[in-house]
Amino acid sequence: WKRAIAFPVLLVIIANYILFQPVKYPGHNFLNRSHLVGHNGGGDDFPEDVLFSLKKAVQLNCSIVEVDVQLSADGVLVVIHDSRLDRTTNGEGAVSSMTVKELQRLDAAFHWPEFRGKGITIPTLEEVVQWFLHENQNEELLLLIEMKVGHNIKWLEAMRDTFQKHPQLYERSLVMSFEPHALYRLRSLDPNIAVGIVTAHDVVDMGCREKIFPVNFCRKFPIWFFDAIQLEIATRIVPSVIGSAAIIIRNRSVPVERMEAWVRDGVFVDVFDVRDKATAQDLQKRSISIAPKFLSSVIDISRAQIV
Repeated sequence: WKRAIAFPVLLVIIANYILFQPVKYPGHNFLNRSHLVGHNGGGDDFPEDVLFSLKKAVQLNCSIVEVDVQLSADGVLVVIHDSRLDRTTNGEGAVSSMTVKELQRLDAAFHWPEFRGKGITIPTLEEVVQWFLHENQNEELLLLIEMKVGHNIKWLEAMRDTFQKHPQLYERSLVMSFEPHALYRLRSLDPNIAVGIVTAHDVVDMGCREKIFPVNFCRKFPIWFFDAIQLEIATRIVPSVIGSAAIIIRNRSVPVERMEAWVRDGVFVDVFDVRDKATAQDLQKRSISIAPKFLSSVIDISRAQIV
């Protein structure tokens, strides 16, 4: 019976060293305090994922800014939330179907009337990093980079190359994604990159609404059941496998006491989609970072500060 027990235990130990990535903690400035995060650049008060919004977020005392990254047709990492251009620009079609030059001819503020026609364009990740490290005056500012199409090896190699070109990013930045396999592969390329899983209580439901999952699956199975399972996997199992000490989670997905426990264990916790001051203040007093949908919903902003 001892052999029967020893064999699976040995397999688990071997698997831990072969399959599990070693834990990489975010830079110390991420931890032990609550940050105000400029979501998608500067929250929905501003055009998404553009340098103008990042600068506004800093002016409004955000200590972290977050951007979303896609891959252009010519293999360059560009900063834009959606895989398609229609919602945020005056362009149409897939981001991946256009070169950087073609993308940067578009108006990235087209659907924000107050900012339309002011020369706001889609930046490359390199342009954002140059601003973040060299032009921005706040040397304690931190950067979250969300991978949107992380299964592409060219994408992952480009991200690795960005970190190796700018070593300061290892301490001041963190790469996050809804796709744990992408984060695992990225850390296989460079184990010094800190990563964080993005999750929510309704990931499967969102996938059905956006037609990511097959229609038959969404019709036949209880979505709430699979959402409950995926949330537990994302917050309890995935971090160990990918070697992550960061969880980026939608507001009200888990009890706040559970998030407090993560913080006590040295995990960076960022709650996105916060929409009111009371929730923001409650999370902040618990050293949990917040990424409001609108910065104006949690801090006082004048019209002049927005425009």
